[in-house]
Amino acid sequence: LNFTKDGEYFVIGGSNRKVTLMTAKGISLGEVAERESWVWSCTPRPGKNFVAVGANDGNISMYQQIFNTVHGLYGNRYAYRDNMTDVILQPLVTEKKIKIFHKDYVKKIAVYKDRLAVQLPDRVAIYEAVPSSNSMKYQQREKIKQKITCNLLVVTSLHIILCLDKKLQLMNFKGKKEREWVLDSGIRYIKVIGGPPGREGLLAGLKNGTVLKIFVDNPFPIKLIKQTTSIRCLDLNCDRTKLAVVDENAECLVYDVRTKELLYKESDVNSVAWNSEIEDMIAMSGNNTVTVKIADFVMHTQKQAGFVVGFSASKLFCLQQLNMQVVEVPQSQSLQRYIKAKDFKMAIRVACLGVTEADWKMLGLQALYNMEVDIARESFLRINNLHLVTLTSKVEQDLKNPNKPRDIILGDILAYEGKFMEAEKLYCRNQKIELAIQMYSDLWKYDEAKRVARMAENNPNIPKDILHQLNRKQAEGLAELGKWREAAEMFLDAGDFEKAIEVNGKHKYVEGLIDVVRRLDKDKVDLLKKCAVLFIQLGKSKHAKEVYLKIG
Repeated sequence: LNFTKDGEYFVIGGSNRKVTLMTAKGISLGEVAERESWVWSCTPRPGKNFVAVGANDGNISMYQQIFNTVHGLYGNRYAYRDNMTDVILQPLVTEKKIKIFHKDYVKKIAVYKDRLAVQLPDRVAIYEAVPSSNSMKYQQREKIKQKITCNLLVVTSLHIILCLDKKLQLMNFKGKKEREWVLDSGIRYIKVIGGPPGREGLLAGLKNGTVLKIFVDNPFPIKLIKQTTSIRCLDLNCDRTKLAVVDENAECLVYDVRTKELLYKESDVNSVAWNSEIEDMIAMSGNNTVTVKIADFVMHTQKQAGFVVGFSASKLFCLQQLNMQVVEVPQSQSLQRYIKAKDFKMAIRVACLGVTEADWKMLGLQALYNMEVDIARESFLRINNLHLVTLTSKVEQDLKNPNKPRDIILGDILAYEGKFMEAEKLYCRNQKIELAIQMYSDLWKYDEAKRVARMAENNPNIPKDILHQLNRKQAEGLAELGKWREAAEMFLDAGDFEKAIEVNGKHKYVEGLIDVVRRLDKDKVDLLKKCAVLFIQLGKSKHAKEVYLKIG
């Protein structure tokens, strides 16, 4: 008897001519070797999975122990064997783990929704999830007291399915065999694809290249596709219209389930998984690289060792030995692709997988530019931008007005977003130059407003004195800002001599009064006299004299 270096296991041999591997707690894990004579010595190699055995016949032999990865995955729930006798179940989107102790050798594990099946040497234990206030717990529901031999094991809501080379056996939780399917070739891969309790569907990939869909309540398998190469891995997309198959040549082939047509294929692939939310989004792994595609468009590639085993929303699950890594997949590129194609319904579905606030705003604006007000509103609400939500409501009301062209509505949106030149072009193109002038004057961009007004001198919709109106409005704005000198000049340019005189006199701008006098005709006697009085009050009698001489 000798222990391993870490003290977790020991090997024991003797007069039964066998060497047995056991845990430190005395749980048998299986036979390492059987000799023709008594075993006198057995020793594990430190740090390696080798055992040296010396027997009574004088021979010394070295045996290698190979431990397979025992695990199960469904959705975002992953279970794996720990210390050969325990099961750890982990929701992949959280850091919490649940450990289930068995005190026996765990041979196989299967997971389905809230079910967990654990195959032990003399029984199969069935567990179900029980929600609690602060965590998820699993309690044993049934125990099938049978010694079961199988290649693969899967579990559904009410059954377990055993794979024995070419046969599939359906067994209920009481251990009664309810159905058996005998297939044409050995089964290489099997996966539960969901369904109502007691009517779930399975996918089975065979060694001869056939992919079958099997319903647990139907004795007849349905052939989906048949290819010439053996199946290694497969997956069905979320709306069950596309099938991805990885064959023994490391090629991933994607088929249309309805037409059986080969849509596209990729090389150097060892595993594949469809996204659980987007029917065209697929992830493939191979050569230490993970590639995510939407149809024939590659949206993301990164270095990542291991096998892709699941793809939920924006999270990719990659298995490397027993280490499950969760990779966050950026969705910005796929979002931009759908926006470019003006497929806003798909764009918002992609955005719901997880994008940045800037991406939500971009989606909302592009939807608004294309008058998709419902999608725009939902996008802006996601980022709590009430400013843009208000704009969306205004656009929605404008769209109900049959007399308001869409280009004008789009111009209003562009103006709201600060794209004034683009808005101006739309207004002018639709013979609504007055809207461009109004836009610039509301923004106090009076130089731009005057530029547009000069372009429309012969437009009947534009008042003849539009420049004077703009100057007067600009002057009033400057006055509000306390820029009295500039305001006085604008009143003068607007032809409002009385207001110009008032502002210059109140703020004692002598130079401004002189400009007013020079631009007044001599028949404007009342206004000239006001200027003369102001000059006298300001102690500028020489200028007052010039005013009186101008009056005559």
